[in-house]
Amino acid sequence: MAAEVGADMWHMSAVAATFGYKFPEFQFAIRHFMPYAGFVHLDQTGKRFMDETGTDVHAMWAPTSYIDMKTLQRTRVPAYVIFDEDTRSRGAIARTDRGKVSDVYQWSRDNSVEIRKGWIPAADSLAELAPRIGLRPDQLQSTIAQYNLLCVAGYDPEFGRSPNTLIPIATPPFYAIPIWPCLYNTQGGPKRNPKAQVLDHWGNPIKRLYSAGELGSLWYRNYPGGGNVSEALAFGRIAGKNAAAEIPLPQD
Repeated sequence: MAAEVGADMWHMSAVAATFGYKFPEFQFAIRHFMPYAGFVHLDQTGKRFMDETGTDVHAMWAPTSYIDMKTLQRTRVPAYVIFDEDTRSRGAIARTDRGKVSDVYQWSRDNSVEIRKGWIPAADSLAELAPRIGLRPDQLQSTIAQYNLLCVAGYDPEFGRSPNTLIPIATPPFYAIPIWPCLYNTQGGPKRNPKAQVLDHWGNPIKRLYSAGELGSLWYRNYPGGGNVSEALAFGRIAGKNAAAEIPLPQD
């Protein structure tokens, strides 16, 4: 609607998103959360594509935005988390203690309920696990073998994962679960000035139009935390003060 009245739109590619799970039973995402570092993220070809433990939680969307130029497919949506029995037993791999999710579902502490539901495919070997998530057995085995060698060396030359997080995936059963970009919010929208006035394409204020918060956030992709509450409060106050000072329009 702002664009229809001539607003200059900016930061439209800015988004804050972590990883999450989705299941047919729910109309919302369940947030991915690993309690232990013995895991990797793999794309649909069975290859690692990121520093799994060193990427900011709000920027998880960035490595998944990749498009294979040969196939024009998004080969990291979904991606897959691969882990073993040691990691499974360390704690829940999801956060269901916040928001509306907590009202309808509580993830089991040891992931056993979700394994029984079939949400987390499991197998006694990587070769058996691979076809359950659409990967080639040889590719999955090769990737995990290479990762385990990195754990022994304590060095991840390709992605720079911290040595203290390089924990082998070696204890069966083995587990996998699809992960998807899970939206916090978008930051794009109409550009505004320090008075919270929405600007047109020439930098001029559009009369009587104001904005605040993540609607045209000034932070672009540098997510300020808390759903942009600080920016919403600051610019909401500025916008409200200036809007209240406008001279009322004549009544018909």
